[in-house]
Amino acid sequence: MITEQYNQLFNDYAVVGRDEAAERAKWMAEGIMESDRKSKGRDYSQVYKNTLDGVICEMGIASLSKGKANEQKFVLQDRDTYAWDVLSAFNHKLEVKKHKDKWFSFYPGNILTMLNNISSNRFDYIVTASWYEALDHYVVYPRLLINPKTFQRYISRSNFNTSCYYNHRSSAADNQCIIFNEDAISRLQNTQYVV
Repeated sequence: MITEQYNQLFNDYAVVGRDEAAERAKWMAEGIMESDRKSKGRDYSQVYKNTLDGVICEMGIASLSKGKANEQKFVLQDRDTYAWDVLSAFNHKLEVKKHKDKWFSFYPGNILTMLNNISSNRFDYIVTASWYEALDHYVVYPRLLINPKTFQRYISRSNFNTSCYYNHRSSAADNQCIIFNEDAISRLQNTQYVV
């Protein structure tokens, strides 16, 4: 059963400062680079860019959920240091994912860690979010609040490439997901601002 506690909080947007996001992304990227296995052969600039995308979403969700981002230093052997991103005001651990397109899509290999964390009950909900860049800040919109226990049930293979997508329409109909900010995202996607 998905919680309704987030309805009011997530039907809004959050503003994230550029400097704050850059500082947190730098701290996280440095921690990832200290672990050869987690950096996966990427150089610092690649890790930083990928980290910044996620950090912007995490900071926005932390703000909207009146919670705080996971401040633990990354340690590969301690899954709790990276298995969740935000601790909400409701004491829920949230795993935050960037949501770029109409559907929350991903390559299967890119979510293996998250699936392992789901099976070991490391977080309470998955939250997807989109962001766009303004003059001196980012604007973050929550998109989905997902029950992780049923996440795999709603994964489908794309007909267009090797990726998969989460079928939020079916999931929402089964009360396993809540959809937020559809109108705002639709307007933004039509102007090509959403990242």
